[in-house]
Amino acid sequence: MQHITSSDARIPIRFPERLALRVPKDLPRAVELAANRVHTNPAEWTRQVILRALAAEGIDLCRGDTALSDTPRHLAA
Repeated sequence: MQHITSSDARIPIRFPERLALRVPKDLPRAVELAANRVHTNPAEWTRQVILRALAAEGIDLCRGDTALSDTPRHLAA
């Protein structure tokens, strides 16, 4: 479970949506190894990686960018 730190306390954040993917055979183990290297769990590591990839495409969910464009960021003028 992810936590945010405020001046008063650590408040847990719950994510209500689920995402299921078909992946190559060794991907779950690779994600587990990568998560262990940064001392987190595979679900949190995967969330962070996906959010960074979306941000690189110009989609920032923290800002509420939910209107998606068909034009990739690198092609947008």
